[in-house]
Amino acid sequence: MYDLDQDQYRHEKPKKKSHLPIIFGICAFLIFCIVTGIVFIPKIRQAIDDSNVVQLISDSESPRTQPAQSARICFLIRSSENVSFRQIDIKLRKAPTTAHAVLEALLSGPPSGSELETLIPKRTKLIGVTITNNYAFVNLSSRFASDPDTTFLAAAQVRTTLRNAYPSLEKIIIMADGEPLSL
Repeated sequence: MYDLDQDQYRHEKPKKKSHLPIIFGICAFLIFCIVTGIVFIPKIRQAIDDSNVVQLISDSESPRTQPAQSARICFLIRSSENVSFRQIDIKLRKAPTTAHAVLEALLSGPPSGSELETLIPKRTKLIGVTITNNYAFVNLSSRFASDPDTTFLAAAQVRTTLRNAYPSLEKIIIMADGEPLSL
Protein backbone atom coordinates (compact mmCIF):
# COMPACT_ATOMS: atom_id res chain seq x y z
CA MET A 1 0.00 0.00 0.00
CA TYR A 2 2.08 2.75 1.14
CA ASP A 3 5.71 2.42 0.55
CA LEU A 4 7.32 4.37 3.23
CA ASP A 5 10.87 5.23 2.77
CA GLN A 6 12.62 4.91 6.05
CA ASP A 7 15.12 7.63 5.17
CA GLN A 8 12.37 10.11 4.63
CA TYR A 9 11.41 10.13 8.27
CA ARG A 10 14.81 9.88 9.75
CA HIS A 11 15.52 12.89 11.88
CA GLU A 12 18.94 14.21 11.46
CA LYS A 13 20.48 16.39 14.08
CA PRO A 14 21.05 19.90 12.78
CA LYS A 15 24.66 20.73 12.16
CA LYS A 16 26.15 22.94 14.78
CA LYS A 17 27.23 26.25 13.37
CA SER A 18 30.68 27.21 14.39
CA HIS A 19 30.86 30.49 16.28
CA LEU A 20 34.58 30.53 15.97
CA PRO A 21 34.72 33.02 13.04
CA ILE A 22 32.45 35.46 14.90
CA ILE A 23 34.49 35.21 18.10
CA PHE A 24 37.69 35.61 16.09
CA GLY A 25 36.27 38.71 14.35
CA ILE A 26 35.21 40.32 17.63
CA CYS A 27 38.62 39.62 19.20
CA ALA A 28 40.42 41.04 16.16
CA PHE A 29 38.26 44.19 16.29
CA LEU A 30 38.91 44.65 20.03
CA ILE A 31 42.66 44.20 19.56
CA PHE A 32 42.60 46.72 16.69
CA CYS A 33 40.74 49.26 18.87
CA ILE A 34 43.12 48.80 21.80
CA VAL A 35 46.25 49.13 19.65
CA THR A 36 44.81 52.14 17.81
CA GLY A 37 43.95 53.76 21.13
CA ILE A 38 47.40 53.15 22.55
CA VAL A 39 49.06 54.57 19.44
CA PHE A 40 46.79 57.52 18.65
CA ILE A 41 45.36 58.75 21.96
CA PRO A 42 48.61 60.48 22.99
CA LYS A 43 48.77 62.14 19.56
CA ILE A 44 45.13 63.23 19.79
CA ARG A 45 45.67 64.56 23.32
CA GLN A 46 48.76 66.49 22.15
CA ALA A 47 46.82 67.96 19.21
CA ILE A 48 44.03 69.09 21.54
CA ASP A 49 46.56 70.65 23.92
CA ASP A 50 48.34 72.41 21.05
CA SER A 51 45.08 73.81 19.67
CA ASN A 52 44.12 75.44 23.00
CA VAL A 53 40.54 74.35 22.36
CA VAL A 54 40.13 73.48 26.06
CA GLN A 55 41.22 77.01 26.99
CA LEU A 56 38.75 78.46 24.48
CA ILE A 57 35.93 76.42 25.93
CA SER A 58 36.80 77.38 29.49
CA ASP A 59 37.11 81.04 28.46
CA SER A 60 33.70 80.96 26.81
CA GLU A 61 32.18 79.36 29.91
CA SER A 62 33.96 81.69 32.34
CA PRO A 63 31.78 83.73 34.65
CA ARG A 64 30.72 87.17 33.56
CA THR A 65 32.96 90.08 34.47
CA GLN A 66 32.38 91.34 37.97
CA PRO A 67 31.11 94.94 38.13
CA ALA A 68 33.84 95.98 40.58
CA GLN A 69 36.67 94.88 38.26
CA SER A 70 38.54 97.71 36.58
CA ALA A 71 40.92 98.05 33.65
CA ARG A 72 43.37 100.58 32.27
CA ILE A 73 41.69 102.24 29.28
CA CYS A 74 43.65 104.34 26.80
CA PHE A 75 42.39 107.80 25.83
CA LEU A 76 44.01 110.88 24.31
CA ILE A 77 44.93 114.22 25.75
CA ARG A 78 45.84 117.19 23.61
CA SER A 79 48.32 119.86 24.51
CA SER A 80 49.27 122.89 22.46
CA GLU A 81 52.18 120.97 20.89
CA ASN A 82 50.99 117.36 20.53
CA VAL A 83 48.57 114.58 21.26
CA SER A 84 49.53 111.88 23.76
CA PHE A 85 47.96 108.82 25.27
CA ARG A 86 46.76 108.76 28.84
CA GLN A 87 45.61 105.59 30.52
CA ILE A 88 43.07 105.67 33.31
CA ASP A 89 41.40 103.01 35.44
CA ILE A 90 37.74 102.54 34.64
CA LYS A 91 35.33 100.15 36.35
CA LEU A 92 34.02 97.56 33.95
CA ARG A 93 30.40 96.66 33.36
CA LYS A 94 29.18 93.09 33.11
CA ALA A 95 30.01 91.47 29.78
CA PRO A 96 30.48 87.95 28.41
CA THR A 97 34.28 88.20 28.82
CA THR A 98 36.82 90.59 30.22
CA ALA A 99 37.91 91.47 26.68
CA HIS A 100 34.34 92.51 25.85
CA ALA A 101 34.09 94.58 29.01
CA VAL A 102 37.42 96.33 28.36
CA LEU A 103 36.54 97.22 24.77
CA GLU A 104 33.03 98.34 25.71
CA ALA A 105 34.60 100.68 28.30
CA LEU A 106 36.87 102.09 25.59
CA LEU A 107 34.01 102.52 23.12
CA SER A 108 31.93 104.31 25.78
CA GLY A 109 34.45 107.13 25.66
CA PRO A 110 36.28 109.04 28.38
CA PRO A 111 34.56 110.09 31.57
CA SER A 112 32.41 113.17 31.06
CA GLY A 113 33.96 116.39 32.27
CA SER A 114 37.51 115.12 31.82
CA GLU A 115 40.11 116.62 29.49
CA LEU A 116 40.47 113.23 27.81
CA GLU A 117 39.13 112.42 24.38
CA THR A 118 38.95 109.54 21.96
CA LEU A 119 39.44 109.24 18.23
CA ILE A 120 37.08 106.29 18.02
CA PRO A 121 33.94 107.56 16.28
CA LYS A 122 30.82 107.74 18.44
CA ARG A 123 28.35 104.90 18.03
CA THR A 124 31.09 102.47 16.98
CA LYS A 125 29.83 99.04 18.02
CA LEU A 126 31.79 96.02 19.18
CA ILE A 127 30.69 93.13 16.98
CA GLY A 128 32.99 90.63 18.65
CA VAL A 129 36.36 89.93 20.18
CA THR A 130 38.26 86.65 20.33
CA ILE A 131 41.56 86.03 22.05
CA THR A 132 43.37 82.81 21.25
CA ASN A 133 47.02 81.74 21.19
CA ASN A 134 48.09 85.28 22.19
CA TYR A 135 46.29 86.74 19.17
CA ALA A 136 43.33 89.09 19.53
CA PHE A 137 40.74 89.51 16.80
CA VAL A 138 38.60 92.60 17.32
CA ASN A 139 35.63 93.13 15.03
CA LEU A 140 34.11 96.61 15.18
CA SER A 141 31.33 98.20 13.14
CA SER A 142 32.34 99.94 9.91
CA ARG A 143 31.91 103.28 11.68
CA PHE A 144 35.32 102.66 13.32
CA ALA A 145 37.10 103.16 9.97
CA SER A 146 34.92 106.03 8.76
CA ASP A 147 37.66 108.68 9.14
CA PRO A 148 40.92 107.57 7.50
CA ASP A 149 42.81 110.47 9.14
CA THR A 150 42.15 109.20 12.66
CA THR A 151 41.75 105.44 12.20
CA PHE A 152 45.44 104.75 12.89
CA LEU A 153 45.38 106.50 16.29
CA ALA A 154 41.98 105.00 17.11
CA ALA A 155 43.47 101.56 16.42
CA ALA A 156 46.39 102.45 18.71
CA GLN A 157 43.86 103.16 21.46
CA VAL A 158 42.31 99.71 20.95
CA ARG A 159 45.71 97.97 20.90
CA THR A 160 47.04 99.78 23.97
CA THR A 161 43.86 99.10 25.94
CA LEU A 162 43.88 95.40 25.08
CA ARG A 163 47.59 95.04 25.85
CA ASN A 164 46.96 96.59 29.27
CA ALA A 165 44.43 93.84 29.98
CA TYR A 166 46.36 91.07 28.19
CA PRO A 167 50.12 91.80 28.31
CA SER A 168 51.02 88.51 26.59
CA LEU A 169 49.22 89.44 23.34
CA GLU A 170 51.55 89.10 20.37
CA LYS A 171 49.25 90.50 17.71
CA ILE A 172 45.98 92.38 17.62
CA ILE A 173 44.00 92.24 14.39
CA ILE A 174 41.36 94.94 14.08
CA MET A 175 38.48 94.49 11.64
CA ALA A 176 35.63 96.68 10.51
CA ASP A 177 32.53 94.60 9.76
CA GLY A 178 34.73 91.52 9.41
CA GLU A 179 37.25 93.08 7.01
CA PRO A 180 40.79 93.38 8.44
CA LEU A 181 42.10 96.93 8.44
CA SER A 182 45.53 97.54 6.96
CA LEU A 183 47.07 99.89 9.47
